[in-house]
Amino acid sequence: MTGAADKGAPAPAAGSPAGALSRSTADLARLGAALLQANRLGEAIAVLEEAAGTSSDPYLWSNLGVARHRRGDRPGAVAALRRAVDLAPDNSDLFFNLGVSELASGCPERAVVSLRRAVARDPGHGRAWNSLGLTLSRLPDGREDYRRAEAFAAHRRALACDSGHADAWLNLGRLHRQANQLQMAETCYRQAAIAAPGLWEPHLSLAITRRDMGLVAWAAGELRHAAACAPDNRLVRLQEIFSLDFDPLQDTASQQRHRRAWARSSRVALLPAEARLRDPGPERPLRIGYISSDFNIHSAATTFAAAILQHDPGRFHVTCYDARNWDDGFNRRFRAAAASWRAVQDRTEAEIAEIVRQDRIDILVDLAGHTPGHRLGVFLRKPAPLQVTAWGHCTGTGMTQMDALLADPVLVPAQERALFAETVVDLPCALSYLPFGVPPAPAPPAGLAAWRGGGADGLPVTFGNLGRGAKLSRSSLTLWAGLLHAVPGSRLFLKDHHYRCRWRRRDIALHLAAQGIDPSRLTLAEGSDWQQHMQAYWHVDIALDTVPHGGGVTTLEALWMGVPVISLYGRFPSARIAAAILSACGQADRVARDAPGFTAIGQRLAAGVEALRAGRTAMRDALARTAPYDPPAYARAVEAAYRDLWRRHCVARG
Repeated sequence: MTGAADKGAPAPAAGSPAGALSRSTADLARLGAALLQANRLGEAIAVLEEAAGTSSDPYLWSNLGVARHRRGDRPGAVAALRRAVDLAPDNSDLFFNLGVSELASGCPERAVVSLRRAVARDPGHGRAWNSLGLTLSRLPDGREDYRRAEAFAAHRRALACDSGHADAWLNLGRLHRQANQLQMAETCYRQAAIAAPGLWEPHLSLAITRRDMGLVAWAAGELRHAAACAPDNRLVRLQEIFSLDFDPLQDTASQQRHRRAWARSSRVALLPAEARLRDPGPERPLRIGYISSDFNIHSAATTFAAAILQHDPGRFHVTCYDARNWDDGFNRRFRAAAASWRAVQDRTEAEIAEIVRQDRIDILVDLAGHTPGHRLGVFLRKPAPLQVTAWGHCTGTGMTQMDALLADPVLVPAQERALFAETVVDLPCALSYLPFGVPPAPAPPAGLAAWRGGGADGLPVTFGNLGRGAKLSRSSLTLWAGLLHAVPGSRLFLKDHHYRCRWRRRDIALHLAAQGIDPSRLTLAEGSDWQQHMQAYWHVDIALDTVPHGGGVTTLEALWMGVPVISLYGRFPSARIAAAILSACGQADRVARDAPGFTAIGQRLAAGVEALRAGRTAMRDALARTAPYDPPAYARAVEAAYRDLWRRHCVARG
């Protein structure tokens, strides 16, 4: 946001009514501008509001709007800035300020109007073009393709005005990334880094993009650059930890060292000790609190839904702390199941912690781990006597304030448990699955009667992976190429929205070709809605897990569609997710310990592919009797774990 204060003091344009101001009002306007320049916002607002009562100076009103905006008074800022543009309807800067404030106030439609007026009055206003592009990309009017094209054009106009505009390069890169034009996004982020060498955002965006491109080593380098620019930045630290799951050089020990270092550096004030002193009755009903940004149609929600939707309300009072407040069919199911619901998306972590304390929660459960949208800062403040992390990113937090990690013996074997800050508590499986949950509609049938005229006999064996493209490393392709060689005539089917990117498609084909796999054996499909995504498993005979970061929900979905999964047991928890699921489903024989073992399992399954095709419906029926696919039984196991933790807490309390 700009204004006269950006230049140090109000500077009315020629012909403004400034000369007609009384001396006292002019003095107040100058004092207010000086206070604004010094970022003494409360004093600036008080002085400017006093002066504004008798003023018709648009720049005074603009400075008042800027001060209110920075102080967080969005409605007040918009009101002052509208007064400013009424007084100076030809001033592009004032319309720019108004548009920025309207966008921050949650009114993107009005912001577009104001920003268009700004660029109409000054076509060379690069910042206004950039803000217009950003605003267009946030319009909720359903015309996504049209908005995106107009947003692209606006950001390009901003760069035509100033090729060194780092924010415009960042925003243009974000649009390319949303359109799965990863190489174009990478180019934009590089330009942003050149334009602003000390800025952390371009390096972080480059790291995420290169990770999505499967270039893990290059991504790690950019993360180091971002950390050097902003060593204490929360988003950078989050991505540093999250990216460890994609690094084949990591192991559990190194991952937990990084997590502990994050926890040590994240110093916050603990809540008063009395906040953690509650009624220790070991058998009384317990108050369970869940914190997540994913109480909606989201893959993570399918893994923790059983614990909430199937909980025993007579023994457990469930409160959900919704950090996103996204309204969809699945969100409404969570709301209906919870005894209490708290929308905390606009609350600070300190405020959420105080709400948890006031709610007298006994066990507070983190559902995100170190993933985007987490609220681990709440847990650092220890607002509940017991704190647990589970499901969303069940790899440990590094926090001594976190009492337990819900996992299983495959995900976290006994010899590694001393490496974790949390006590590892075993469930029948670290993840569960609600097969009829996302969206709230049943999955398509597992059998193949619906495709190829009622049968698939005689078709070549098709291996496949329908997981996130970011997990498709070159190590995965090399591993899979060995299996494709061992099963002559077999094919590989890959599906994800990342494969819309031409560079990504070409890179996959070239890497397989370097391993001796003809590109004609590869099929790449783009993303789709959930029903079509599940139906795509009809094209796959045997699913292949990625390395080093394995697939959790991807594995659960493949199995539910009757498709066997082959996995390679990895060096850290996120590399063993599929192994844990397969073991819990009685299919541990499909978990390999090395590449030759992976190939051997694939050959064995391929030799009986006709039986696999015929038995897909039976496989689903059998899965419904296993821990991950039995939501009521899984919920009882979770509640037993909670009760045991609480009893131990009561004993420790004496």
